[in-house]
Amino acid sequence: MVVGLFGGGESLSEDFRAALADDAGHHRRMIAKGEPNIRSCFQDGETVRLIAVEDFTATHTLVVTDRRLLVMRKGGRVLDRSVTPEEIRDVEVRPTGTGSFLLVVAGPGTTVKFQRPGVAYSVGEAIEKLARRRPPVETAASGFAATDGRAVPILYPGFYLDLLTETGVPANPENVVNLIERVFVMVMGQADEYFRQWGDDDAARRFHDRFDGGGPEDRVLNSVDDMVDWLWAWNFRCHTPLMQLFPRIQALLLEPHSFLRTGNGRVPSWAEYQEG
Repeated sequence: MVVGLFGGGESLSEDFRAALADDAGHHRRMIAKGEPNIRSCFQDGETVRLIAVEDFTATHTLVVTDRRLLVMRKGGRVLDRSVTPEEIRDVEVRPTGTGSFLLVVAGPGTTVKFQRPGVAYSVGEAIEKLARRRPPVETAASGFAATDGRAVPILYPGFYLDLLTETGVPANPENVVNLIERVFVMVMGQADEYFRQWGDDDAARRFHDRFDGGGPEDRVLNSVDDMVDWLWAWNFRCHTPLMQLFPRIQALLLEPHSFLRTGNGRVPSWAEYQEG
């Protein structure tokens, strides 16, 4: 039983109480009032995964089920939109600079503000898990089954050819393959940082099972794109870092001391670099 301000209150079902992202008393009371309407919006057999009430204004209530995202108002008493996994293009948590955090769900165009980062990220992760249920699509260049909505441009061949052209290095097959290998190593190291930062040893194992040694032999030229696709689908927290990573790699490889500048027209392989 949820106790109201003056002693009364509405009962909150056990599954709804367990699904609350923030168990603050005022959130419990709001959801208790909205629970009948929220349940009336469920399809047969649909189950709740997470419920979150927007901090500060309580404008939005997000209800994540095993099938959909319900964007609601007034603590769940009004349904604004039912969002399928296919409609979710991206999920991002952005610090506001004033101590709060914005959860941005691209596709439905939903933005919700939370006070605590842990709540914002837990809601984002729940929506990201829901989004993984959408069918995979093929990227235009690689044909690799990837999560739709990737915002990192396809790298092969343009990213590598632009670097070789800018540094005056011949774009022969050996140089292209060696450059891809060097970028592959950089991204592999960054991926390991992501796994350590977010404590996902199982994801690290699966990632290395696929990509150690360069990945499938028939995907060598697309190997870095495949890693980006994998990481993009794995965890929405990677999205912004991945979008920032390749401009940084590009700037690094264009510096005067870069191996592209000092190799006399030849890109040394990773093995040569290690031996040297």
